Amino acid sequence: MRNVAASKKNVLNTAGRTSLHNHNLAIIAKAVITGSLPDPSRAYLAKITGLNRSTLSRLVEQLIAYGIIRELDSKNIGSGRPAVPLAPALHTYASIGVDIMRDSIEASVVDLSGQILAQQYLQTETEEAAKTLVLVGRIISDLHERARNADLIVVDVTAALHGYFDRNGTHLLSSPTLGWTDVDLARSLHIGREKSTCRQFHF
Repeated sequence: MRNVAASKKNVLNTAGRTSLHNHNLAIIAKAVITGSLPDPSRAYLAKITGLNRSTLSRLVEQLIAYGIIRELDSKNIGSGRPAVPLAPALHTYASIGVDIMRDSIEASVVDLSGQILAQQYLQTETEEAAKTLVLVGRIISDLHERARNADLIVVDVTAALHGYFDRNGTHLLSSPTLGWTDVDLARSLHIGREKSTCRQFHF
């Protein structure tokens, strides 16, 4: 007879190990990309994460293989072995940011290192939400296409605008700055469609 309890326990243990593994990958990636110390070494990352050197090295190698971080030229620090600094990868993954203002739209494609790879600026002649969001959607699609043509993977699209939102954060209740009220941003920008090509779309 199959031991169902043992089978469930094995599944939970595997899920737990996977979750911890991904959690550690995220901590290391965050420390390299947005941490307070630029270009940290493996030794520094081991110190701040509490991971042993061998485990951390395996995780770092994975992040390098994924195209999330990269190695820089080694540096001599003191009398020990040369340290190999780590930095965000260039031109692998990218985000699109859109700033929606009363009379203009500004958008950028930024890679993990913070380098701006493409920009668009458009002055708008309408204050109508529907017409403005059509323009926003076109700009996002254009930048998405340009990123794909440059072999970049867009993982996040963020639209910034001032206003009051519903609990889900996708329905604009009102924006005194823009003069908009009751706007379904998710439907207007076809967020479901965008999610098929990027991992997050938020405001």
